Amino acid sequence: MILSKSAEFFFYNPNKSIVTGPVTASENILSNNRTWSTNNFPGDTILIELRLAKEDVSNTNLHISKVLIGREKKNIQNLSDSASFGNFGYSSLCNRNVSCPEGASWNSERTGVCLITTETGFASGALISNVCSTNVPYVLTAWHVTQAGNPNNWTYIFGWWSSTCEPNSYNQQALMFNGATVRSTYELTDFSLLELFQVPQPSSNLSYLGWSRSSVAPSSSVGIHHPMGDQMKISLANSSASIGNIRTNSNTAWRVLWNLGSTQNVLLVHLYLIPTIG
Repeated sequence: MILSKSAEFFFYNPNKSIVTGPVTASENILSNNRTWSTNNFPGDTILIELRLAKEDVSNTNLHISKVLIGREKKNIQNLSDSASFGNFGYSSLCNRNVSCPEGASWNSERTGVCLITTETGFASGALISNVCSTNVPYVLTAWHVTQAGNPNNWTYIFGWWSSTCEPNSYNQQALMFNGATVRSTYELTDFSLLELFQVPQPSSNLSYLGWSRSSVAPSSSVGIHHPMGDQMKISLANSSASIGNIRTNSNTAWRVLWNLGSTQNVLLVHLYLIPTIG
């Protein structure tokens, strides 16, 4: 995808309740091993609109490499407004929306958590700060996530949560980034550190989350995540974490017992992530 300076690219469903765009030249793809991906569009029709100045037609190059079509597993009412980012309503009923009272103390932290859409499914990730707090857009996720495909071609969606505690609302307001590169990964501790191709603008109000190498077990834990690719949920553990294993690798993770919520298909659990830069 190569867009001219005047070009604006839009994707939307027939009633325009779900719109992606404007996509501009700032997101041009100049590498042969990268693609640009849209969010999900429920239904069987998607409209593509390109606006540009007449003199820029020859400077614009678009190629649709593939269209992915899936089948909805649930009978969700108002489907056209339900699932433009992930698997709306798919997580276990024991999971609590981050907008519920239990999440009230974590409003800053939740803005640093993202839903990752891969070639084969969904994962969770966190925008984390570096030691210099220079706002390099690092995203922490799991090693086994990055084994599922190419992070260059994935989407990273921040702010997709229900605007109400109960019932779930079909909130479509979220911020999507396309593509990241792997900076570090390690199978034994099941982590991958990615760097987004785009730097979030200060106006996006995303939080870069803190981290710690402390070997002291936290006395309580919080998980903010997208179980089963659903809207953002929160899990709470009121007791101390214990040393656990990742597969057969000893002493490689903190193990927690949730008092609220679960880690249903969660690919990353965040323990006491502290916002360092708003």
